[in-house]
Amino acid sequence: MGKTLKLGFAMGGGVSLGSFSGAALTESIKLALLYGTDKDGNPYENVVVDVFSGASAGAMSLGVMLRALAFPAKDTVVRQAAWEKLATDYEIDTASWTDKKRKEQLIDAELAQQKMNKIWTEEITLDKLLEPEEEGFPPLVKQAGILNKAAVTNIAKEYLFPDNGDSYNEQDKATHPVLADRVLYSCSISNLNPIIANVDAKYLKAVSDDEQPDLASADALTSKFHQEHRIFDINFGSVSNDKFSDTDIHPKRWVRFHWGGNIDNVAFDIRARKDWRHIVATAIASGAFPAAFEPVSLRRWQWEYPAGLWIDPSVSSYVYTYVDGGTFANSPVTEAFKLASHIDSISHLNDNAPFERRIIFVDPFVGEEVSYNLPHLKSFRDQKPLSLVSTFDGNDLLSLTSLDKLLPAGKSLLGAIHSQASSQHHHRNFQIANKLKMRNELRDMLAKGVVAKEQEFLDLRDKLGVLLSQFSNKALIPTLSASVANEIERLAREPGSLVSALEEHGKEIATSTWDVITGKGLEHVAMQAMLFSYIDLIADLEAKSRNSQLISIAPLDFDDNNEINKMIFLPGSPLAGFAGFMSELPSKYEVEVARYCSFIKLRESLLLPKTLAPAPVNTHPGEFTDKAAFDEEYKGGLKKLAYRVGELVSTSNFINLGWANDVVLTFIKSRIEKAIKELSYVNKKTEYEFRVRVDNKKFELDGKGVADNDRHPVMLSEDAKELYLICFAERDWAIDESETAALKWSGYYIENGELGIDFDSWASINDNDFVQIPMPSDKQLADAAKIANPIFYTKDVLKKDNKPSTHALNTFWELRNEVTPYTDLL
Repeated sequence: MGKTLKLGFAMGGGVSLGSFSGAALTESIKLALLYGTDKDGNPYENVVVDVFSGASAGAMSLGVMLRALAFPAKDTVVRQAAWEKLATDYEIDTASWTDKKRKEQLIDAELAQQKMNKIWTEEITLDKLLEPEEEGFPPLVKQAGILNKAAVTNIAKEYLFPDNGDSYNEQDKATHPVLADRVLYSCSISNLNPIIANVDAKYLKAVSDDEQPDLASADALTSKFHQEHRIFDINFGSVSNDKFSDTDIHPKRWVRFHWGGNIDNVAFDIRARKDWRHIVATAIASGAFPAAFEPVSLRRWQWEYPAGLWIDPSVSSYVYTYVDGGTFANSPVTEAFKLASHIDSISHLNDNAPFERRIIFVDPFVGEEVSYNLPHLKSFRDQKPLSLVSTFDGNDLLSLTSLDKLLPAGKSLLGAIHSQASSQHHHRNFQIANKLKMRNELRDMLAKGVVAKEQEFLDLRDKLGVLLSQFSNKALIPTLSASVANEIERLAREPGSLVSALEEHGKEIATSTWDVITGKGLEHVAMQAMLFSYIDLIADLEAKSRNSQLISIAPLDFDDNNEINKMIFLPGSPLAGFAGFMSELPSKYEVEVARYCSFIKLRESLLLPKTLAPAPVNTHPGEFTDKAAFDEEYKGGLKKLAYRVGELVSTSNFINLGWANDVVLTFIKSRIEKAIKELSYVNKKTEYEFRVRVDNKKFELDGKGVADNDRHPVMLSEDAKELYLICFAERDWAIDESETAALKWSGYYIENGELGIDFDSWASINDNDFVQIPMPSDKQLADAAKIANPIFYTKDVLKKDNKPSTHALNTFWELRNEVTPYTDLL
């Protein structure tokens, strides 16, 4: 009997790069169906998808995929065209193909990919997102977002609701579904209202009967949190009320669906359009990018929350308001692992069919090198000449004041919040590997030395029962049974179990008397099993195993040895991923990249045979060739975006200056519009500060124009005596290190890639070129990225009568970190 491959999908935000993520996941399904092999090199007997975990735009993409796989197109012409495309793309010999089930599943996956590609390339466009009026929605100028929520809502209605009528029918289901009979779908959402976790009253006890509780402890023992996960338990068969009451299998905090009538306060009908609204609205809320889209209000029910977290015990439902699920946590991998553990632990209870688990995570944003620079620590900055009078206005050196420093400090704080929200919580899944090793070693020791005694046995059974019940009630995604009986069965059926003798005896162990258990000779192994579970609970290792493998797909290029060669630039990635909405061209290219990366990564992870050659559709697509056409569409998109943001300002009521309102708002609008229109597509330039110490006030940096715009030496503080020429220059990292300095460096005082120092004479026309200083090496610049306030100083003082040698100039810069520890000020 062959193994089953169980796939779980995790997808974070990517804005327009959903084109890459959606194509990568659907490609993974097709590749697994065509070529997938287990760890022994044998083809999988079945491939099923049973877990979806999404954050931000990923939640909506996964919702579309779920719906497309569950209810694929049935039109024979459409399906035949999909099969012919598959045959061409993967060089399938259709004449000799005999596996009808795989054929139908491949067609379903192909149609799902085509649907997602259409959404990301044709449906979600900047024009639709900026549509000023849309029937059934407030005009864009009245919405609490830059973009029109109608665009996303209409797409959700078209691609998530039933195609015809108000419900799905049996014939709408996939004939040979690649989805499991039960699918778990998690959406990460960020609540704008706080969820208040009050401490248990037992921690606020009064000292005596006459005293009030110690309210001073309330703040210390109260938490407010905003990050939530809403989990949909979707069953494509009918489930009875009695089965739903088994909260080991169907936790009551989940939004449960089945192929049957609505059961009040228990389950919704997966067939009904009106019940699909809960899934659709939650997916839209998860992708409501702050400021870009208006926040989304959702009705939540009391049974979705533990008793201590519900806002008001007197109401059964409440409307909370949500924004993008990636605001506080943009890593859905943790939930995917937990959901998989839940399903897999139940599988051990129902049968012993062999399977392998893979979690596939797509990340279109490959992390760039981290910079530790903090701009608010700077003391100076350049002010460029006014464009209208640049001939007479020079490049001024400004000494920064409070507001000049507060703004970049705020930007650094926002960056820190974003980084924290993007922190990879799933790293913990790998950090537990050593704990699992030690846990297994302890199990081996316990299996050899545990001797059960009646009272100890009964006490442990009672305590374990209480712990399991508490864990099941509090955990959003319980991975253990709430009963001792089911927990014993789960442990007995684990791969390589040390207590397999207890299989089919779980209920006896949980309920029988000591005499009955000892009569069957099960007391010692049962004691071991209960200790195993107890240890797992207190060590936070409940139901965890090393059988799940994570496969991460990202836009990376690989060489012939499967080593990462370089990052593949996705043209839709600039502007935090919004650039891709300005044209169809980036998304079409990103789909091709995704199909290549999926194949390479699945082969590297040994889900595909190591020697398998890629089909034509899985080869490297080369460089993005539509740059010129996209550049024009990008510039046009910026103008449209600038107009919309300008409209936000001009129609606002945030100032009250009477007759001067229009004048002030128009001025602010023009500045903002200008800034947006001038946004660089890709800005790979980094600015650095340079300080040249001189011994004479006549040293200068040569200005431009006919006026005397030269920059003269300054002292760093009122108490200082040393003189410095201070300026800024940019290194363009898009230019390779091997190119000339003139191409790599730019700045107001940079001449042919070098910093020119002059010595002032009686008139500007007679200034003497004193020396040209080469710029720092790329190695020094790399070191500068690792410190908070990097400033390049000249090693020696420039003196009029002692010009540095060429050799000295080549190593003239010294990097310093201009940060003073606060202890030095005390």
